[in-house]
This record gives sequence, C-alpha cells and structure tokens, in this order.
Amino acid sequence: MDSILPTMDAEEAFNLLEGALAELRDTQHQLAVVQEQLDEMNALVFEQSATDALTGLKNRSAFDRIMKQQAARTGRSRQALSLVMVDVDQCKAYNTEFGRVGGDEVLQQIAQVLKGYARAYDYVVRYQSDEFAVVLPDTPLESAKVVAERARKAVQAIQWRHRPLTVSIGVASTQSNEESASVTQRAIRALETAKTNGGNQTVLDTTL
Repeated sequence: MDSILPTMDAEEAFNLLEGALAELRDTQHQLAVVQEQLDEMNALVFEQSATDALTGLKNRSAFDRIMKQQAARTGRSRQALSLVMVDVDQCKAYNTEFGRVGGDEVLQQIAQVLKGYARAYDYVVRYQSDEFAVVLPDTPLESAKVVAERARKAVQAIQWRHRPLTVSIGVASTQSNEESASVTQRAIRALETAKTNGGNQTVLDTTL
C-alpha cells in the first residue's frame, strides 16, 4: 500500500531541522536574558530588604547573617573577629526635646562617622533604634579598641545643632569557634557597662 504522507528529500529535511534548531537557540537566548533580569531583580530586592532606610546601613537581619558567616570563618581560620557595639547616649531624651527629625539627623550623622572609620571589608550596621554595630574581620581586640575610640572622639567633636552628644561603646573579640550570638552578647554587656559607668567611653570585654 502506497504511503499517503508527503515525501521529503534530504535537503528539505536538513533545512527543516536547521530552522527548528535556530528557533530553539533563539528561545534559549531569550530565556537566558529573562533569567538574568530576574537574578538582577532578586539581588536588588534582597539588598533593599537588608538595608536600613534611614541610614543606608545594613540592618539587623543582615547583621545576624554577617555575624554567623564571619564567626564560622573565624572558627576555620582562627583569625581574630571583633565586634563594636555603639549606643547614642541619652538619645531618647534628645528625641523628646528636639523631635523625631532631630533624632533622625543624629543617627544619620553617626552612621557616616562609623562608615568613615570602617575598611572596605568591614560591616557597619544599624543594630536597632539608636544602636549600631561594626563587624571587624581579621581584627584583634586592641585594634578594634583603636577604631572604637576614634569613632567615639569623632562623635564627641561634632558641632551638633542643638546640644553636645556622645556615644558609649562595647567591644568583644574572638579567635575561636565561638558562636556569633555569644560574641554579640559579650559586646552588648560591655556596652551596658560603658553606659552604666556614665557613658562617653569604650569598654572592652576580656572574658575570653
């Protein structure tokens, strides 16, 4: 029985195959372009979600990720990791006296001071409300103290618009596989000691 399907010679079949392959390559290219655009959008959304809108610094959720990563790195390398916690002295009273706008200006300016003393591979974070954190990889405790004191003195030297302002600072360091939460708590305890002792000072945690 003769076939009712149309016959096709080799050249026609080759041309048809070439056309199909060309369409497939074009589709793959378009998909790659779309994927690249999606990756860029996702990266932008992730960056925005990790950024404090007022100061432009990393936020608390980013801090938690950064500290875990850096603590794990320190656990492997045994290179010192230091954490500097900064709190604006009497910030609530300042906000009450001069309003939210005045308080926001203070936070923005202190953020710039801290960024100015950070290296390219350090992390400056708005930890919460009027508290900041500076994560210093490959930095021993005494070197972190130098950074903290420079920042503290720089804040004190600013000609603030309404009245003088200072910060209290706590510093902790590790060179072991200590968990990030433990390092953070030690730095916070040192910060609380600085504030209890009158503020405008840097206290080192030396428990390890």
